[in-house]
Amino acid sequence: MSYKDDYFEQFRKNYIDSKVAQNYLKSRQLSSNLFEQGQIAFCPIYSRYDFAYLKGRLIVPIRNVHGDLIAMAGRQIPETLNQSIEALYETFNSANKTQEKVNKYTKGKWINEPYIRNRNLYFLDHSKDYVMEKNYIILTEGYFDVLSLYDNGIKNVAALCGTSISDYQIALLSRFCDNIVVLMDSDFPGKTASLKIIDKIKKLGLNAYRILLPEGLDPDDFTKKYDISFLDQAIKTSIEKKSQDITIYGK
Repeated sequence: MSYKDDYFEQFRKNYIDSKVAQNYLKSRQLSSNLFEQGQIAFCPIYSRYDFAYLKGRLIVPIRNVHGDLIAMAGRQIPETLNQSIEALYETFNSANKTQEKVNKYTKGKWINEPYIRNRNLYFLDHSKDYVMEKNYIILTEGYFDVLSLYDNGIKNVAALCGTSISDYQIALLSRFCDNIVVLMDSDFPGKTASLKIIDKIKKLGLNAYRILLPEGLDPDDFTKKYDISFLDQAIKTSIEKKSQDITIYGK
């Protein structure tokens, strides 16, 4: 085990003691099963740990395909934001340095520890057996997209943690399946990113498809609004017919 594994285990213990973190997970309509399966933790606001930007955040582990912990990502919890900023000011002495850190802390809802993003896929270590079983994977953009799908019964899923895909990531996926299904936001940037990803996948010899969501939905919203038990069969039918687009119609 690495020192990061030790920290993550401590953050898991901190989650057990934090009603704020548990309530935030519930507010995202995610179940406690995710914690029990080692996918959720919490970094305390006034922590003694090395990860200043993770203070007061819900934590997810980022593992490589072999299951080694390579980084952690933290999701900002609205209820802890002000206290976390106060804790940053108390941690660092230099006013300029502290303000830079506060600006970075508040800039994004998610903050990642540095890792080589284009050589890894979030959650693939956990989902790869399901991917091989189904012979397809659903690729999303972010952490909660994956966790929402997984929590609602779609196990063969991973995240790019962005809106582009690398040759390395495609080669990695080719070890586990022949078909890649892209699920991005329903807005124009999401649709554009999907087409670029699909084009690149096809050029490297795999089959590529995309799920088109109703306007205004992202994958996380999609799992909350719909009973998604139909999705597996819809994807299988699309693969059989070689139909690139899988359209989800609004109700």
